[in-house]
Amino acid sequence: MVESLSAQEIDDQIGLRKVRFQQVIADIRTVLKAISEFSGRNIVLGSTVKATVRVSLKNVGWEEALRTVLRANGLDYLEEGGIIRVDEAAKLQSEMVDREAARAKAAEVAPLETRIVKLNFANASELAASLQSSLTRRGSITVDKRTNTLIIQDVPQNLPRRDRDRLPGPLGGVRRRLPSPCPR
Repeated sequence: MVESLSAQEIDDQIGLRKVRFQQVIADIRTVLKAISEFSGRNIVLGSTVKATVRVSLKNVGWEEALRTVLRANGLDYLEEGGIIRVDEAAKLQSEMVDREAARAKAAEVAPLETRIVKLNFANASELAASLQSSLTRRGSITVDKRTNTLIIQDVPQNLPRRDRDRLPGPLGGVRRRLPSPCPR
């Protein structure tokens, strides 16, 4: 079933509907509640979000208004699963760095797996050189010139599932990019 949306519904979904605040002096929680109601989005505030704001905005998209009000007060937001979370910019940045560090650490301790990818219409040596930069630090590619095969060792999410799968992630689409044979 195809769902048709009006222009206003499309604008609402991508944050283009315009808000207007004329000479408002209010608690930031009140302003954010107004933006939440206007946009139809759920906004959750951190416990340290407190300030009195002076706002005068005319014909500004609600998302731009949100971003401007927050950044003027040393705050930022993060959208997680349809919920906008507001907190101190430094705290959100720190959480993002911590999540990235945890992801990198998990990749460092993940067991390595090996996949063998037989190539028919590409030179394994040439392809190995360009794919090497797409591997994790622990990954490696060995070429068996006799069978024109790549032996790829890396963390599982960076490897093809089976020999016929295309390579996922940064190695994606390798099999599709290989030249096809000429028709006879």
